[in-house]
Amino acid sequence: MARAIGSAAGPEPAGGARPGAHLLRNATPGREATAGAIGITVLNLGIAAGATLGGAVLDRRPAGALPAVAAVVIAAAALGLVLERARTGRPARGVPA
Repeated sequence: MARAIGSAAGPEPAGGARPGAHLLRNATPGREATAGAIGITVLNLGIAAGATLGGAVLDRRPAGALPAVAAVVIAAAALGLVLERARTGRPARGVPA
């Protein structure tokens, strides 16, 4: 008999944690639904921002420019995370002290 992997939402991601699961673990009891809704809202805002940026690029440049713009956005986000970690003095997750 085959064993089901994951849940109805899909297979379990690598590492066993679902994206946004920390929001639900840290939520005040009784506020789990609100924490889940905030997580979904943030994801939807990211999708909307990406679609807006992609549309703006396509209005001004050919479609071949999209990968370069995506690389710049990802690099800027990574740099922002590194600078924030340096500012707060917190080590990155998974890095031994």
